[in-house]
Amino acid sequence: MVVSSASAVSTEARAYSSARHWNALMTVIRWELRRLASARSTWIIPLLVFALSCLLEWAESTNTDLHTISSAFGRRTFSVDWLSTYGLFHTTPTFLGMILALFIPFLCTDAVARDLKRRTHELLMTTAIPSWTYVCGRYLVSLLVSLGLACVMLLAIIAVALVMHQVQPSNLSVPPDLLHMTILWAAIFLPPVLILSSMSFALGTLWPRLSLAIKVVMLLVWFLSAPIVSRLPVGNLAAWDPTSQLVAQAQGTGQMVAQFVQQTQQVSNQVFFARWFALEQQLPDMSSWIVPRLVWIGFGLAWVILATLLFRRFRDMHV
Repeated sequence: MVVSSASAVSTEARAYSSARHWNALMTVIRWELRRLASARSTWIIPLLVFALSCLLEWAESTNTDLHTISSAFGRRTFSVDWLSTYGLFHTTPTFLGMILALFIPFLCTDAVARDLKRRTHELLMTTAIPSWTYVCGRYLVSLLVSLGLACVMLLAIIAVALVMHQVQPSNLSVPPDLLHMTILWAAIFLPPVLILSSMSFALGTLWPRLSLAIKVVMLLVWFLSAPIVSRLPVGNLAAWDPTSQLVAQAQGTGQMVAQFVQQTQQVSNQVFFARWFALEQQLPDMSSWIVPRLVWIGFGLAWVILATLLFRRFRDMHV
């Protein structure tokens, strides 16, 4: 009887402790979201990102890469629709992907370091929340903001694709495939968001006084990662490039067009354009990306866990 009573009390205590920790985590998240909602930059940055993304996608879509070829059925003129699945796969890692990378270190590095810079870290000592809930709450909010920016870019891509399909001639534009766009966006944007957010947040939490240097280093490493990986003398490491630029550049557009033209020399114009539009809307084989992306994401999350474990609540501001 005594044993079962003690076991029941222990179970209730664990449940109460879990609920208390969960409530503390949600409290930190609400605090941070309330602070962000009151900041004007929180609303200005997404608008700027949306406008810039729309401008870039519009510029790419109007850059019609016309090809005129001879065939058994006469001359054919066609172009690459850069807002198709094929076009987005070859352009977004270099353009929108790099623009997104410019924002993330500045959004995530100071999530915890901001308190020390503003000399408000002493308030942490008076709160009843555990240190890990404070760190994890700040991380989740910074990750949410970064994902929000990536979603803004997806909305910009879809908006421009829908508009351009209405105003461009039918032989220059294919109907937007929203499902393929979303899948491609998830494969190209979400891993970099998780990697950059996690690394920037963790390093800024561990070394808050070096937050500016951390931002600069993160940007340099990210922008130089593709050239560095491409020069490593260890086989084909394109799938390990976290920016996806090397994968997108594996086969040039000219090479792809030449192969397609050679395969369709003897087909009618109707069949030719039907196959071309189908090729533009075909998703690339992303099976080789899965393991490298998971490894990079795990590496970033490991740094977040390390920062959570090593975070010093009672920190000397001058250290």
